[in-house]
Amino acid sequence: MQAKLIMVLDDATEMPVLAVRVTGRSASGAREIMGRAGYGDGQGYVWMHPLSTSEMRSDPRAWGNRTRVAAHLVLDAHWSKFGHNGDVLDVRQYPAQLNEALRMFGGGERAAVFGGAQ
Repeated sequence: MQAKLIMVLDDATEMPVLAVRVTGRSASGAREIMGRAGYGDGQGYVWMHPLSTSEMRSDPRAWGNRTRVAAHLVLDAHWSKFGHNGDVLDVRQYPAQLNEALRMFGGGERAAVFGGAQ
């Protein structure tokens, strides 16, 4: 299990989050616990907790906010890029994840604004 404190940025957002990556690969006890919770053996999951809330989720698409969806998708896909506490995740730099979040909330596509598809 790894935990990171990340600052998420968007057009009008600065959101500190705690991100936790849980895997079942590390030890047999972790595999058993993850398996009993319904997670497949060897799969990694990123949980995200915006520090200004009491919410924590493992499903990026379960957030009701495009910035949170995009940030969670980025953390899930690019976990290793964020190696230090305090790293900044600007969702505008990840057009593929931002566009997926925008589509979920009826915002259309903005890839041209952010440098094309990733």
